[in-house]
Amino acid sequence: MRTRARVTAAAVVVSTGVLVAQASLILDQSSPTQVPPASFSIAVGGPVSQVVSQTVTAGVSGRLRAVEVPIGCSSGTLILEVRDVDGIGQPGPTLFFSDSYDIADFPPPTTDAFRRIRLRGMPVTFAAGDRFTISLSNPTGECGLWPGPAGDPYAGGMGWADSTDGPIVPLSTGGTDDIPFRTLVQ
Repeated sequence: MRTRARVTAAAVVVSTGVLVAQASLILDQSSPTQVPPASFSIAVGGPVSQVVSQTVTAGVSGRLRAVEVPIGCSSGTLILEVRDVDGIGQPGPTLFFSDSYDIADFPPPTTDAFRRIRLRGMPVTFAAGDRFTISLSNPTGECGLWPGPAGDPYAGGMGWADSTDGPIVPLSTGGTDDIPFRTLVQ
């Protein structure tokens, strides 16, 4: 009887572990793309090494596992960073996650199709209501990011641009306050 109880307990632990490992991702926060055709794309990288960021407010508690953005790259290496948000609402200095990605996974042209960027390694965990920043850069090449619609489609944060030739500023490119994005949480 004791042996059977141990085997059953072990089977429950193994089953639970498998279920956790296979848990599906849920869409937490998002901002839409501009309806095609777009008259421009937002540069990521390029001659001034522009960094494009979006501040986000987590809607559910969980592990941030992926970000989706409508991006296409022609050269270099795409870098995704997840940072804090500073006291005035712009991207902060604390780095939670950083990884580089092969641009072959994000080929041009830049379209309104969202492309998934998985957070590899240690997960970043947020509680509902936490604020964080998604930052995209390409220090050795260039990517294009499809713009969002005019106005402020995502009230939980704001888009930002930062480059070597100037200070960090609100995005507000072409009348949009946000970059198109999706956050996927486990």
